[in-house]
Amino acid sequence: MVYLKEVALNNLLTFLKKYGLIIAVVLIAPYFVLTPLFHYETWCAGHDSDGTIFNAWSMVKTLREWPHLPIVWQPDNCGYKGNPYWSFYQPLSNVMIYLMSLITSIFDSNYVFSAMKSAVYLSFLISEIGMFLLLRTILKDLPQKNFISTYGAIIYLLAPYRFIDLYSRNAYSELWVFPWMPFYLLGFYKLFFLKDKKGWILIALATPCLLLSHLMPSFFFILIVHLSFLIFLTVKRNLIGFIKENKKILLWWLIGNIVGGLISSFYVLPAMNVIKYLNGDIIGFDRVSLGNILNHISWCYDMLNPVNFKGAWQVGQLFLLSFAVLNILLLSKRKTTYTDLLVFLNISLILTFTFLMSRTLWEHLPPVLYGLQFSWRLFVIYSLFCSVIVALLIHELNIKIPLLVIFLLFHYYTGERFLHYGGGDVVARHYNTESWLNEHYRKDYTTTNNYSPHSILPKTTDPVLFNFQHADEVGTNEKFSNTFFLNQKPGINILSHKRDGNLFTYKLSLESPAFLVFKQYFYSSWELFIDNKKSKDLYLTEQGYIGFEVPQGKHLVEIRSN
Repeated sequence: MVYLKEVALNNLLTFLKKYGLIIAVVLIAPYFVLTPLFHYETWCAGHDSDGTIFNAWSMVKTLREWPHLPIVWQPDNCGYKGNPYWSFYQPLSNVMIYLMSLITSIFDSNYVFSAMKSAVYLSFLISEIGMFLLLRTILKDLPQKNFISTYGAIIYLLAPYRFIDLYSRNAYSELWVFPWMPFYLLGFYKLFFLKDKKGWILIALATPCLLLSHLMPSFFFILIVHLSFLIFLTVKRNLIGFIKENKKILLWWLIGNIVGGLISSFYVLPAMNVIKYLNGDIIGFDRVSLGNILNHISWCYDMLNPVNFKGAWQVGQLFLLSFAVLNILLLSKRKTTYTDLLVFLNISLILTFTFLMSRTLWEHLPPVLYGLQFSWRLFVIYSLFCSVIVALLIHELNIKIPLLVIFLLFHYYTGERFLHYGGGDVVARHYNTESWLNEHYRKDYTTTNNYSPHSILPKTTDPVLFNFQHADEVGTNEKFSNTFFLNQKPGINILSHKRDGNLFTYKLSLESPAFLVFKQYFYSSWELFIDNKKSKDLYLTEQGYIGFEVPQGKHLVEIRSN
């Protein structure tokens, strides 16, 4: 026993001697990105901060008080009007907050916000580990592999778009795409570049992690990786030969995708069904049109402006420099150690640019992809490919440490201003988060649907947990549907409701005349029909609220965009 303890201690000391400094760097580096976030008592205000808090609190509260299966996916919180219990938007990223809350609740009464910050730190940590493992596998024959891999992991951590995501957009779920992309690319690299069949395991595991964290950029990441490899083989004029020589590898690739796809389907298929029912199609709740896409593309040009050092979003001058240097190397036909991989990465980056910036491409793509694009989200993918390229160029160009320090400082400087884009403390004056959320989401308008025997009742300390309870089961075809009414008080009974695109049909039973408030912000103009007669009692607000009067009794109400 004593001998075993000595062996274990010696192994630990050897491990720490070899990797101790790397571990310290990886653990400490996220602090420089998270410092502004830690200064907030609760959470920083940003574009999506309300939705972020909504999802986090709903997930944590439900799992702590009412854990059960199955998971049901609810898109976009029904426009922030409420979720049925155990029904979440982008579930995996919010599950991470719940897991962190198990720890933070021990020492913090305001544990949801400390759990959110801890989950962000965890996402950064996994990102670094994934990038380190990816680069270390690529550079496995080099003596300086650990140094370059660590440097590349820090470059990836400091990607300016990560700062924009956290502090400006406050797109918490999108941050969880960063951690899983390196693992997916590592599995792909093992399979197709190293011919290691075990790569299928990483693909199978990373696929659902990506899609359950954020569907949109994850879909395009997987698409771009595969399209790039097909183009790479075509450029090498080796597509047919590769297929003939690597049938077993392709079989393992197929197994990895089937397993990953099956796991993901538990989320993706219900998501598509819910979107189709609530929205009339599967385009998505953002209702992104071609005009939106073309407008977003103009933003992307600004974000890639190499002389943009203040004000507007910018996604990294060092990344642009690395892309330019890589193409100079490839065009000059200079001999490189990782030529095939560099060509593949260059094709991947060019494809990413194409999806980001090509108006012609998007004019010919099907509209169902518009909601998945939301242009700037693809800068998550851009950040990954560029970080790998930067690391490989360090070896190819034999860049010395003093210059690497300058590059690192410059890279941090170009994104550092986005660390200060967060707004004020979201709920600094409200230490009771439930009370704040109830107030914020107009709790006076909430009630359960009297006519629905399957209403999902919240189990909380307060009567309503910022949950408008409009997601009632009123039949097998309307599971977790949303009525879109904001003031469904007692006496306002919904006998049935149906949505078909931009047509909303209700059968109502009112015990007394009522003025109903309806939220539907996708279209600019509306018409109201009561008992098949057009009514002028329709009021629109700039906030996207629609109000109308309904007499006492039973009525058929139709709301449609004109």
